[in-house]
Amino acid sequence: MKRVIILTLSLISIVIIISIITCPTDDDYFEWLSDKYNISCTSTPKEMICKENTNEIEWNSRYIKSAGIYQKVEDNYSSSNTIYEMKVIGLFGIFIDYSTISIKN
Repeated sequence: MKRVIILTLSLISIVIIISIITCPTDDDYFEWLSDKYNISCTSTPKEMICKENTNEIEWNSRYIKSAGIYQKVEDNYSSSNTIYEMKVIGLFGIFIDYSTISIKN
């Protein structure tokens, strides 16, 4: 019984350590955003300038939650006729995407 408890705690500790080491950063998120959606952003002291391919899009808001073992990012962008709600969870070096892109009427 004692051996099972030690083994279980060891496995949990290993998973936590691996998730801390592989937790994605903001740079990883922007690289993923560029690769997946062709959206690239540059930050200035006053604003964030974003483009989808060559078209400029407006950055509206951002929410980041980073708990050390995962990162949750919610970005909102818009263009003349499109609304981008980028929502991802970064865990173990990958991003799980549950974003929505909708067309304005």
